[in-house]
Amino acid sequence: MKTLYSPDHALRAVTTELDGGILIEPHERPSRAETSIAQGTWEDRAA
Repeated sequence: MKTLYSPDHALRAVTTELDGGILIEPHERPSRAETSIAQGTWEDRAA
């Protein structure tokens, strides 16, 4: 599976998301992308 990444993804840096009526730390966040990039698991396709 290929995963595409753009620096624009970091613009969505929310601090909470609603899950079952409870505010939680978001699953999808810039730090997760940074970790994946550092591990070489994402292919950078930024223009």
